[in-house]
Amino acid sequence: MRPPDRAPRGPLPAEGCSTRTALPYLEQLDPWTADEDAARAEYARMRARGVVAPGTCVRRDRLDPLGAPDPVVSVDTGEWLLARELLLRMPFRDDFDAADEAARTGEDDKLAADLRRAREPVSCTGLPTLRYYLGGYSNNFASAFDPTFSWRA
Repeated sequence: MRPPDRAPRGPLPAEGCSTRTALPYLEQLDPWTADEDAARAEYARMRARGVVAPGTCVRRDRLDPLGAPDPVVSVDTGEWLLARELLLRMPFRDDFDAADEAARTGEDDKLAADLRRAREPVSCTGLPTLRYYLGGYSNNFASAFDPTFSWRA
């Protein structure tokens, strides 16, 4: 596990990351991967795929189609612009189990998987359009997961 002093500390702009203190997140580690070696490897993979670049906090998130070699499946909930009809047909799922908790699978991950499985066409601008702040439930490794958390009211 990444030691607490290596935990993300701030915010990311809209396809980029920043810390909670609004400082750009410039570590060459994937902030959603707890193990430091695995986080370094995932950052290198995202760098090779054009998602991140050293020295900048901008992420060019995208959702590669099913069947793409070494796909990038990285879209935050706040980045989606979805048609109502699509969400009525394929809503965000709120079913989570112990495996989802262990993998830190979020509602955005499940929607991305559903869209890919349905071969729903998705396009991305590649522009930084969202200011994203690290430290939420999916990338805060300094504190334990809250087992009382639920997406259901």
